[in-house]
Amino acid sequence: MNGKGGPDDILGSDEGSDEEVDTPETKPGKKMNGSSVTVKDDEFNDHVSDEEPDVDGGEGSTRNFKTVSRSQHVSRWRGPKSIRKNPFKRTRKPKLYKPWKGQLLLDRIKSKIWTTFKTIMGKIPLISRLPMFAPEETGQREIVVGDRSANGTKRYAGNSVSTTKYSPITFVPKNLYEQFKRLANIWFLIVALIQLIPGISPLNPASSIVPLVFVLGVTAVKEALEDIKRRISDTAVNNRKTRYFSNGEWSKIAWRGIKVGDIIKLEKDEMIPADMIILSTSEQNGIAYIETADLDGETNLKVRQALEATEHLSPDDTSAISGFKAHINYEPPNPELYKFEGAMDIQSGRNPNAGTKKKHEPEEDDEEKSEGSDHESEDEKETEKEKLQSNGGDHSGHLSVKVDQTLWRGTTLRNTQWAIGVVIFTGMQSKIMKNARDPPSKRSSLEIEMNRTLFQIFLFALVLDFFGGLWAGIWVSAFGWDMWYLHLREIRSSAALFGVVGFPSWLILLNVIIPISLYVYMEVVKLILVVWIGWDAEMYDAKTDTRAKANTSNLTEELGQIEFVFSDKTGTLTQNSMEFKRVSISGIAYGAPLGDEGGARVSKELDRAQGGQEKGTDVLSDGSLKIDDYIYSDPRLQKAFDKEDDSVMEFFRVLAVCHSVLIQQGENGEPVYQAASPDEEALVAAAKKLGFELTGRKQGKVVISVKGKEEVWPILNIMEFNSDRKRMSVVVRDPNTDEVKLYCKGADNMVFDRLGSGQDKLKADTLAHLGEFAVEGLRTLGVAYKIIPEDEYDEWAKRYHAASIKVKGREQALDDVAEEIEKDMVLLGATAIEDKLQDGVPEAIATLLKAGIKMWVLTGDKMETAINIGYSCCLLDNDIDQIIFSAVQLDEEGSEGGDSTHFEQKPINEENAEEELERRIAYYFPEMIDEEDADLGDVELQRKRVDEGYTEKSPFADKRNKKERRKAVVIDGASLKHYLKPSGFDALSLRFLELSMRCKVVICCRVSPLQKALVVRLVKTLLRAVTLSIGDGANDVPMIQEAQVGVGISGKEGTQAVMNADYAIAQFRFLTRLLLVHGTWSYRRMCTLLLYSFYKNIVFALPNFWFGIWSAFAAQSLFDSWTVSVYNILYTGLPILVVAIFDRPIEAQEMYDYPELYKRGILGKEFTAQRFWVWQGLGILQGILITYFGIFAFWQGTASSNGWTHGVFTLGTAILNAIIW
Repeated sequence: MNGKGGPDDILGSDEGSDEEVDTPETKPGKKMNGSSVTVKDDEFNDHVSDEEPDVDGGEGSTRNFKTVSRSQHVSRWRGPKSIRKNPFKRTRKPKLYKPWKGQLLLDRIKSKIWTTFKTIMGKIPLISRLPMFAPEETGQREIVVGDRSANGTKRYAGNSVSTTKYSPITFVPKNLYEQFKRLANIWFLIVALIQLIPGISPLNPASSIVPLVFVLGVTAVKEALEDIKRRISDTAVNNRKTRYFSNGEWSKIAWRGIKVGDIIKLEKDEMIPADMIILSTSEQNGIAYIETADLDGETNLKVRQALEATEHLSPDDTSAISGFKAHINYEPPNPELYKFEGAMDIQSGRNPNAGTKKKHEPEEDDEEKSEGSDHESEDEKETEKEKLQSNGGDHSGHLSVKVDQTLWRGTTLRNTQWAIGVVIFTGMQSKIMKNARDPPSKRSSLEIEMNRTLFQIFLFALVLDFFGGLWAGIWVSAFGWDMWYLHLREIRSSAALFGVVGFPSWLILLNVIIPISLYVYMEVVKLILVVWIGWDAEMYDAKTDTRAKANTSNLTEELGQIEFVFSDKTGTLTQNSMEFKRVSISGIAYGAPLGDEGGARVSKELDRAQGGQEKGTDVLSDGSLKIDDYIYSDPRLQKAFDKEDDSVMEFFRVLAVCHSVLIQQGENGEPVYQAASPDEEALVAAAKKLGFELTGRKQGKVVISVKGKEEVWPILNIMEFNSDRKRMSVVVRDPNTDEVKLYCKGADNMVFDRLGSGQDKLKADTLAHLGEFAVEGLRTLGVAYKIIPEDEYDEWAKRYHAASIKVKGREQALDDVAEEIEKDMVLLGATAIEDKLQDGVPEAIATLLKAGIKMWVLTGDKMETAINIGYSCCLLDNDIDQIIFSAVQLDEEGSEGGDSTHFEQKPINEENAEEELERRIAYYFPEMIDEEDADLGDVELQRKRVDEGYTEKSPFADKRNKKERRKAVVIDGASLKHYLKPSGFDALSLRFLELSMRCKVVICCRVSPLQKALVVRLVKTLLRAVTLSIGDGANDVPMIQEAQVGVGISGKEGTQAVMNADYAIAQFRFLTRLLLVHGTWSYRRMCTLLLYSFYKNIVFALPNFWFGIWSAFAAQSLFDSWTVSVYNILYTGLPILVVAIFDRPIEAQEMYDYPELYKRGILGKEFTAQRFWVWQGLGILQGILITYFGIFAFWQGTASSNGWTHGVFTLGTAILNAIIW
């Protein structure tokens, strides 16, 4: 399969779409019983090659650059002499900069410790049986089908799965470890331990232990309940029933009892219990349809197919299954969803009809023969038999097993009555569990700032404790031993020792300066704020019946501080609903251009048709034609169909045959297309409307109807679409001519690079049309074909078959063999598909820009398409100069900014990347070429310059005017790879970032998922900015996980992005409300909660310190121990919780009217060190006033009704009431 069924699936790639990117594959994300499936950062970088294949940056672009004379530039240059000779070329090699180096080092150390621990534990007989301590398999597996005794000696893992975080044994230690990562909990633990020392604590030890136990207990119960839910879910899954073959009959068995090598029977709509290889199905030719939404998030059905040698097996014929004996060699357990390499050696029970016909001719039905096919001679059959034997396809040879013959656990059997398979991976070694990893840990900027504040409060408390102990020692040294009522003579010792003992006493007494219940408050408030987001009717999409959803509660306040939004294009800004608009065939463009020009053409053609001046245009006579439908009724195209123009007929046959679209029966009996991507579905649907209808698909055949006449096309070979090839090819036998043909469609640059000679005029015309289509914002594909001589195909088919049965390196071998045949092709033309903007996108982007949020677009589309979308979204306009970085030569035309001055633009490569960057900087931002900072090798200096150019408070920012900011960087992936490398950022990366920060907009086109993540990481790490990534496909997962906040769009590319995102919305326009309304409310509410919590605690804690002046700093408490314990929980908790949950500091409409108010969150104005200490200062002042007011009120003493005088706790009660009320 191609598209979502192949390795490109994981990137969300599809032909001609936003996912046409040059990248190796990455891993998908998936939720499994509450645990997200993600790819860890180090695995992600290791898995992707540093080198990116060159991509087309967009031929025919009209954006170029203005020149500045070399003499003018040199006059401004103050670099070293060696540099002055060439001001655009730096001679020093940039120093590597790795801001995450320390974290990676820590991860490696932790990994090494864990690996060593596992190795040791794995040598203990009983413990080694546990899945977590089982040694990793490195060699190939070999199993015997259906033989439990033979396979049992291998001690493969059982089929039980566990997604729980804890076990009954590990819950207490592991949960405590997680909780004591919080600094405040460690503080209170230390205080509680000190309180246990006799004679030290002025309070009952319960005053610290009870709140600590309460906080730890609440969190532990929450974690336990979540883990119990996961355990219940695991138990339910493990106890599901299925059927397996044992002792000549089918028996029911729980999933947990399934073993490697078992033969399993699946029924329609049954979830697959373990990773399996298909043996046979109820459908003709062993076809099975599966739904993989629970595995990779893709909603379209995938097709799988049994081997021809086993497709005869039936669940009713138990004797045939009992007689089936085979060995399977295959790869060890791994997380690769879209690759599998194995081989099956059948000893007995092989399909007697397998391998009796030509390898490149599919089996024909009894009632239906392919037109134009001839009967083979006996000599041909004998020759083909020899071929099969030489390729391992005979009775005794190994049959190649690929991913197309596999069913992974977690998928569901659809539209297939039954299927039989043999189990290859079980339980925790199945693909879905190998991909199960915890999501990346994200903490909000406010929480990080709070931790800094906690550290400051700790220091403040320690200073008070120190002075308390110091003054206690001084007081005792001066006259304390003579105070008979203190009984100091009984413990007479040195004053220094008395002061030292006083320090921990004050530490205990003032520990309440830290609000221990703060974490509980924050968790409660965040959970409720998440509920508000889900209940917001303004973010409900009635069309798809989708509400906003929060997958995490840790980042609600982060939504109010977003500074950069990194957005995908297809499905995020656009609808991902493809409409076939235009086509170029043999150098002639059909269909009307979008806009006024297109409308004029439609009207003209309509008039001509109604006047009878064109043949074949009677479809226009009703006068109801719209421009959207014009391509289907273009009189010129209709005329070409009437004449049966060879190029036109061949072109649409390619669209009808070269694809992976499946056909299902709809509710009304009408065929429904199931495509791997919206592009494919649009092309096949367009071919159908124009008379080339896909009517059926069988094993090795595609059935189409051409103007009512059925044609059965044998499919000899399929070269699948993936992110490296960026094209799909099929080798077919033409039923009309009996010729072997290669049909190919894919990215235009990939197709054009493989064309034969002598087509210069056609190539030039088609390229011109492609440029026109791209400027209109249409997504393009190239289409070509080739006639293959029989002898050439036979030789190539042998090599292809040999590559297909390789156990190791099969995918690369197939790609290499495909390259041999995909050359010297004949260009047919190109397609153009429109993907319209979502409703409200331009208005939403305009609002976000007014709010001070920077918008970067990261897309896999062509440069011209990306630029056109930029105009449609109001990111670009005619007054913005476009600073373009392209790996291909662009046309020399004026820039969009109205400046006709331009200079020779060279394609960017590794040698001139720095020079071209400096050339653009020199012209557009000459102030960046200053006197002392020209050295790119000084990374720290460059980082400082980036900050200065970016921070609004910097002197440089004040010098910039609005006109200087009206510039945009547009860069393609082939150029970007020279500035951003997976191995780390260098000074050149910083220089590029400095340029980007002086521009209003940055558009990155033809970028891979890895490059998307690197762009986000560059800004997040070096600018220390709060970033948000938003996308809808699996290829957006890396950047969604890299950003502080990830938002997924519930689109048509599956649920991969939604599952891995922190928040999910249905439309891009909802992002405005999510950030400006909910973000602002949450941020300000949480800031108020934090400030008030620290404020009320310092007011409560410091009266004890001020009272020390009258108590010889003996750490005497004004309050009893239980009052201290419940102060935060009972006395002051409810009011601030109500405010933090329900307060609306600004009305929603005011945020829409004045989006600039959002900038306070970006700048962090609501919770700053200055603002925090102002609140603390007020608390200190109020504490002084309340304390001394109470002391002076009781100065003369008071008596109760029984004559007793009031003691210190009476004073404390009065002060406590003043504090609370």
